Amino acid sequence: MTAPSWQDPRHPDHYHWMTSRLDSRGARVATSRFIAAWMIIGGFAPALLIFGATDSDQWALRVAGVGITIVSGLMGLLWLRGVWPTPLQSTWGVVLGSILAAATCLLVPEPLLGMIGAAVYTAVATYATVFHTGRHIAFVLASAAAVIAITGFRLAATDPAVAAGLGITIALSIVFTTFVARALIGLIDADMFTGAIEPVTGLLSKDGFEDGLGVTIAARGRTDDRFLVVALIDLDSFGAVVDLAGAGRARQLRVLVGQMLRDNARRDNVIAHLPDSRFLLADVFNTPDPDPLCDRISSGVRSVARELTASMGVVVTPLSPLASMSPTDLTATLLDIADDAMTAARSQGGNRYRIVYLPEVPERGAAHDTSR
Repeated sequence: MTAPSWQDPRHPDHYHWMTSRLDSRGARVATSRFIAAWMIIGGFAPALLIFGATDSDQWALRVAGVGITIVSGLMGLLWLRGVWPTPLQSTWGVVLGSILAAATCLLVPEPLLGMIGAAVYTAVATYATVFHTGRHIAFVLASAAAVIAITGFRLAATDPAVAAGLGITIALSIVFTTFVARALIGLIDADMFTGAIEPVTGLLSKDGFEDGLGVTIAARGRTDDRFLVVALIDLDSFGAVVDLAGAGRARQLRVLVGQMLRDNARRDNVIAHLPDSRFLLADVFNTPDPDPLCDRISSGVRSVARELTASMGVVVTPLSPLASMSPTDLTATLLDIADDAMTAARSQGGNRYRIVYLPEVPERGAAHDTSR
């Protein structure tokens, strides 16, 4: 499937994708603090501009400037709560940010200061580009264009050359940063457009896992002495943790487990996250012995989430015969067998793994041995 161009107006909202990438790399806290600091510190600018351009008789404008500063500060505090705002809250942040920027620029009595203040739309447009859709970007750009046009018209009454030059400079700066940010987001990972990325953890989805498994088999299936290992990992008692600790902790645990799997697996393996508490991992081994990997995963889950353990079903099969099989049928068969093995491990009390060795992969639905 070909990923649509980043220029496509249907470009999806990638708020979850981007925040999960920040989560998985340990950058969420630093990023949220930076955004909060920008909003809180930058929020003083409207009050300072309006106070500096007015006198005591223009108290209404000064009150408005203080109000804009207070709202901006409250928006910044939203990012200091220790959790990410929801996509809806983030969307309203873009809308309010654009409105506050417009109010500041239009309330300042000096049109020159108002036009210079429109440069703040560079930051708002960049945020909308990184985290949201083309509709959000269009709203910000439309707001910026209106502010530049109004303040430019007012400034042109006294200095048309400065109005034209400054307006063109600020408008091009906003458009340029938006264009570059949008292009870079489109180039980071084309899988984000195809639905191959699961939004919470930033790992592959089931479709992405199937594609990755097919690529792995096609690229490495010519080596006769290697074995494909597919592991299905399910977090024990995850539902109880959600009930006790809440959805926020549940999301954090999934992100932590996803990062642990990245750390404990090799660079070229395939890792996916299924709905709720299941993870998939596929790798190619030189021996049919995945016990060291299973032990690392079991201890890794306990180290990142003390309240959780993991039950695993692992399938091992020679790699070379798989190249002739349909990736869809192969994935479905291996996951069925791994699921049965995981269920058997859980029925024995959980916090353990069960390995199934397949000399050859049976047709889907055929009986298989889970005795190992």
